[in-house]
Amino acid sequence: NGVTSLRDPGHPFTFYQSIAFTKKLLPRIFLTGPHLDYPPVAYGQQATLVRSSEHARQIVQDYVKQGSSGIKIYFRLPLQYYPDVVKTAKVHKIPVFAHLELVTATDAILAGVNGIEHVTSFGTSIASKEVKEEFERKVDQNNNARQEERYRLWASLDMNSPKIREVIKLVIDKGIVVCPTLATFERQADSSGVEDFRVKGFKNMLKFVELLHKAGAKIVIGSHSSSLYSKHGWTYQREMELLQMIGMTPLEIIKSGTVNNAIYFGNSSRLGSIEEGKQADLVLVDGDPSSDITAMYKIDRVMINGNWVIE
Repeated sequence: NGVTSLRDPGHPFTFYQSIAFTKKLLPRIFLTGPHLDYPPVAYGQQATLVRSSEHARQIVQDYVKQGSSGIKIYFRLPLQYYPDVVKTAKVHKIPVFAHLELVTATDAILAGVNGIEHVTSFGTSIASKEVKEEFERKVDQNNNARQEERYRLWASLDMNSPKIREVIKLVIDKGIVVCPTLATFERQADSSGVEDFRVKGFKNMLKFVELLHKAGAKIVIGSHSSSLYSKHGWTYQREMELLQMIGMTPLEIIKSGTVNNAIYFGNSSRLGSIEEGKQADLVLVDGDPSSDITAMYKIDRVMINGNWVIE
């Protein structure tokens, strides 16, 4: 479907042992290892639970030895461990990105993370004090509560709030990379059984990413996993359509998925653009995606490392 490289921020390295034995051609894979979390853990099979500051530093060092291209912080990791993770990752020149619920995006950014995963991670930084505390209380009691409560939180937001301008300014000032994964949270009014608060919440998520873009934030494309509004394997393209809805031009969107992602991964010297000396990853489509982003659904040919894998 036109994907030549992917980043998996969170699964253990052992999940990918089989690629050493396959003879099939695969996309280039950037691994990060299990995400860093804290009890009561949400996804134990995909997490390493941090026990202390020393342990946090050791985890990062161990991940680097195994080939980690970044470190993902998950939502229960206490803020007190962020500096240990960030400083150790910085020594090894790999980024730290965070999926947030109980730690605010503001605090995570000030602690030094390089990127924020998911638009929903910004919710507690811009919600009212009462809504924020209620959200945190419910999620702290039950990990699964966030599936509903994040929409209620976002539906409550005043998109003209000074808090939003403050958070966006911080994102810009610190050069934070934002991977909004809008397609994962998409809920539309014309969908059967979708509650109004989810529709309103998603509409506010779209607006927030629009404001980020207009302010000049660094936005990259990620599909996360799946979407209610795309067929299996095509969520990346749906994300492109949603980014166009918030005002990004097709060329800006394509750049977010190529050049900007390569910079985020620390591999722009060899990936992300068509230049002499770089690895030849090419996706040919039937149409002109610079004027019509839906052309990215019409995959015609794909080249990885100079080899045609779809002809």
